[in-house]
Amino acid sequence: MEKICAVRIRSIIRANASIRRAVVALNLKKQNNAVILDKNPAMMGLLRQAEGVITYGELDKDTAAKLIGKALKKKGKKVDDLNAFIDSFFDGKSKLQDIGLKNVFRLHPPRGGFGRKGKDASFQVGGGIGYRKEKINDLLNRMM
Repeated sequence: MEKICAVRIRSIIRANASIRRAVVALNLKKQNNAVILDKNPAMMGLLRQAEGVITYGELDKDTAAKLIGKALKKKGKKVDDLNAFIDSFFDGKSKLQDIGLKNVFRLHPPRGGFGRKGKDASFQVGGGIGYRKEKINDLLNRMM
């Protein structure tokens, strides 16, 4: 099963109520928080609704392994075979709760910034928010 990673970039203080509800439903409580979600029509609808304050894209296994490994190290937990867990996680056979992690990852602001137009503009025109496809992995690597 394909996985999507969503990162909250902007504040929801001046956002309308539908964007706020979508961000709360995605469990993105603070800026620079990331969540890993299954790619299905319901999640894609929530992501499109919250597109004004988040960025998202398809997560690959290498970046997921790095993200989960870093979270495990921070918690002081170990997994026998992280690559086997990542494979079963992407197949839908295991969850992050099985190894004692929550689905929210706290990240550092990206080294080098969000883009030449800043975080307020869409990714398609050189900014930070919106759909990034596979380039979300580059952003996550700069934020870890």
